[in-house]
Amino acid sequence: MLLTFVCVEAGARFWLAHKYLLGNFKTTSTFAQSDAEQSGNTDPLGWETPNRTHFYYVYDEKSDIVWKSIYHFNNMGLVSRRNYDPVKKTGEYRIAIIGDSFTASVQMMEPWPDRLEDVLNADKSLKDKLGVTTFKVYNLGMYAAGFPDFVNLARIAQKLNPDMVIVNFIAADFPRCNNCTTEIDNPLKDKAKQLVSGEIPVPIDAEGKEVGYLRVSCEQPPVDFSNDTCRHSYNLSLPPEMAADPAKVRKVKQEVVRRFLRGQLLTSLYPYSIAMALGKSPSLTDLRHPEWFKGPETKKRELSQEEIILQAAGSMEAIRDMFPGKVFLGMLNPTYDDLTWQPAEDTTRALLAAAPWLSVKLMREYLPKDKSKEEMYAWFCLPHDGHMSDKGGEVYALATARVIEEVLGKP
Repeated sequence: MLLTFVCVEAGARFWLAHKYLLGNFKTTSTFAQSDAEQSGNTDPLGWETPNRTHFYYVYDEKSDIVWKSIYHFNNMGLVSRRNYDPVKKTGEYRIAIIGDSFTASVQMMEPWPDRLEDVLNADKSLKDKLGVTTFKVYNLGMYAAGFPDFVNLARIAQKLNPDMVIVNFIAADFPRCNNCTTEIDNPLKDKAKQLVSGEIPVPIDAEGKEVGYLRVSCEQPPVDFSNDTCRHSYNLSLPPEMAADPAKVRKVKQEVVRRFLRGQLLTSLYPYSIAMALGKSPSLTDLRHPEWFKGPETKKRELSQEEIILQAAGSMEAIRDMFPGKVFLGMLNPTYDDLTWQPAEDTTRALLAAAPWLSVKLMREYLPKDKSKEEMYAWFCLPHDGHMSDKGGEVYALATARVIEEVLGKP
């Protein structure tokens, strides 16, 4: 029996070594690069460092890029390839679009709010009807935002003095409550500890000229491979030139594992095979000391349906009240499943019943209806990401322009 266990355990460790020590695992890389020309009108109103381009890559087991995204934070730290000026010029009509990652559109080379600005500025009829010369569209989308976050983003929008405010949301935004976290301390830890995050350099040549970086979180300083309390995600930070070279990416992965595990696959007494048999195959994050590393867990308290509606209605009312006399509406942004399977619109309809003063456009109704599933699939970054692609952004910008023309064109 013991011999059988030893053989099975050896096999499990051999498989883990093949997967990790040889770099045969999936990973991602993000890298931020400061713009060569920094805007002179930098005002960090947004949620990221201004004037930087971000590179995001998804790799398969062979270290080939299977999907990538390059996006930009402008002079105010908001997602756009255009700089924003808080000073409103004569003849401008300003539209602020508040939302989550479907609005931020970091999966697109050109976010759809930027495209929307071009579409509206080409509409001479609408500009003449409003008596304006220029449309300005501001992207106030932020990853993982929910309705309470929309209120905070609206405070940023106030500084841009918009004439129209749109809250663009998806059905998954309703239950998000970033203030509902409760701490659950793991019994294996004597006390919760404050995590220290950082990046560890990972050179892949003898001279140290080619360097990738590994993002880690540690329970105490220093941020270094020698610190047993450090754990990393699968996320690397690689300069674009290195990120595009599969051989160099593999070298970084191999060096990360070698330095991270420091031979522990041979020396650890942890029964990896049993964990794998129970469906708990250890990831690289917890291969080192899996028997004791369990940080303080957090669990989101789930809101009841009534709380969800009250939270959304209260947030939308708070945003409306920030912009008295301005045009205000919501838009329900559909996902691929909404378009091809079953629209998740029940909660939005419940919101409208609870807040009859609110106007929400179901954007599914404004998108082209004569498209096949294959064509709609191209609107999204599937299978690697469920957000809209550049093609989808183009289609959604045109649909949003139709909504705006419909709302503003009313007598």
